[in-house]
Amino acid sequence: KKDEIIEEMKKKGFEYFSWGAAKHYESPLDIGTLFASKYAFEELNFTLPMESHYGGGGGAVAVYIPEKNLSVLAVHLSLDEGELSKQVKAVSSFVKRQEDKNRRVVLMGDFNVEEKKLDSSKDFEELGLRGANKKKTSPDIDVLKPFDFESVDNIFYDSSFKLKKSGVVDGYSDHKLVWADLV
Repeated sequence: KKDEIIEEMKKKGFEYFSWGAAKHYESPLDIGTLFASKYAFEELNFTLPMESHYGGGGGAVAVYIPEKNLSVLAVHLSLDEGELSKQVKAVSSFVKRQEDKNRRVVLMGDFNVEEKKLDSSKDFEELGLRGANKKKTSPDIDVLKPFDFESVDNIFYDSSFKLKKSGVVDGYSDHKLVWADLV
């Protein structure tokens, strides 16, 4: 659905797109993470460790928006606990490098674990990022019942932002669209 989503986003004023494929899936699956922006950006080098199996990770996109001095990392993390640990370290290292460049940072995506589990990782907790969403982010379907899902999909931001509002929107995915208006 990537091309369809991009066409709809263009109608809403988004002009810039970056696609981070999960390259371990075979055709015709085209699974990945899409980032859309109304501001021009530079793609940044970021590699998300992934395993070559279902639930091994769904891609990542990293961009820098010079006009806003903003680095954005969008990820779809693994369901696998061991792989997830490697991914959280890679994400945390990326965020720290961006902060060392005095850039503001937004981290968003499908983390496949609740925020309290992410915060139990020293690497992640040290970032001091704030979660923008506290609403349930996944529909109530049998395969997803093990989680409470109050913050599985989320947007995290640093203290240079103020959260104006946030919310979730239903779709046809196993995750809801999570959005935040940051000032």
